[in-house]
Amino acid sequence: MEIDPWHRDRWRRFMTNAFAVTKDAVLPDGTAYSSATRDPRTGKLIPVDRGWGGGPTRTGRSAIYGWGCVNAQRWLPGEDLVGVARTILEQLDLDTFRFIMPLDPAHELPPDWRIEGELLDHDSLVSWLWMYWEGRFRGYW
Repeated sequence: MEIDPWHRDRWRRFMTNAFAVTKDAVLPDGTAYSSATRDPRTGKLIPVDRGWGGGPTRTGRSAIYGWGCVNAQRWLPGEDLVGVARTILEQLDLDTFRFIMPLDPAHELPPDWRIEGELLDHDSLVSWLWMYWEGRFRGYW
């Protein structure tokens, strides 16, 4: 917005639509579906298997999305982007800063994917820190 102010309306439309389509992919524990599709009849978001982790999975990279929400909130005051970011911020922890996890925490990933679920994901962790500090700077928390 600051770099290219001539495209503000276009950018706002794009971001508002992107937020409306993806905000319900964030799960109560702050993670998000790794991949999902929307049922055209019900509008419900359904997790799908895209070949990662041996079935539908979730990710801690929702922190990247949360940081984007914090960054965009000032430009989209009619949307509750900070509310979604707050869920991510408050719920992700050392157990969920992972690139990939089973959809159901009670299950394990298949052996060939297990290492991916055991290593801290730097993209998740750095985005979470950025989200936190930018939110503090902007007075969101």
